[in-house]
Amino acid sequence: MALNKIISKIGIITPSRLQKPTLWIGIDAGATTGLAFYDKQIENIHMESDGFWGALQKIRYQLDHNMFTHNIVFVVENPALNKITWRRKGESEGVQDRMARNVGMNIAHAALWIEFAKQEGYRVIEVKPQNTKKDAKEFKKTFNVLNKTNQHERDAYCLVIGR
Repeated sequence: MALNKIISKIGIITPSRLQKPTLWIGIDAGATTGLAFYDKQIENIHMESDGFWGALQKIRYQLDHNMFTHNIVFVVENPALNKITWRRKGESEGVQDRMARNVGMNIAHAALWIEFAKQEGYRVIEVKPQNTKKDAKEFKKTFNVLNKTNQHERDAYCLVIGR
């Protein structure tokens, strides 16, 4: 790990920096974490969702069984990139407090995913959350995905597709 830090500071171009990523891992952080594993070489994408620890086990499995570990990029939806959310008029205080707690939890989970990927030596792309959510019907029509998906999996898919 120390050698990687030295290389990145002095800017030596290593073979892994010359090669394009072959595996993109999209992470939609939250209480239920959406995962998308996009293997660009064979144009294959796999989606699933789980809690934080279950998702971490699934990613560890992918990292342990992937031959191209130096060509992996994590794409993490990071709500901390959004500007501060102001309280909405017309919502009860309890509803606003719950929404603030949920956003705070998502920010913390995203920070953990980003820290994990960086400590493991992988490249990380942080993406600002978009307000454009696709429902299951629109998602299937747009991306021709036949499998049943939940919103977290669809969000993770949208992070990696087309990269």
